[in-house]
Amino acid sequence: MPSYELALVLRQLPRPELISVIKRTAEAIFDKGGIIRKFENLGTRALPFKVEEPEDYECTLHEEMLPPAYRKDVQELIDIAKRKQKPKYNYNSGLDYYPFQK
Repeated sequence: MPSYELALVLRQLPRPELISVIKRTAEAIFDKGGIIRKFENLGTRALPFKVEEPEDYECTLHEEMLPPAYRKDVQELIDIAKRKQKPKYNYNSGLDYYPFQK
């Protein structure tokens, strides 16, 4: 059975809350059939980048459940792609042959 490592990055919490977070994480691992061999506390360190909360999104579950073609953000992407399309050669130019090599 392969073994995996899980790095858990948490903000500074009071000890009781930290213990409850670790217990919930361990229960989730056990529910999936995993085992825990050891815990290792690496202490408090500065992260290489600042972690920010995600932006507020203005979508609802109803909008997310729509097929992709009906979602507002997907329609915007399709419009952008249509604007970026290059004009194609018009084969109906009056000539009965293509004057350039293909």
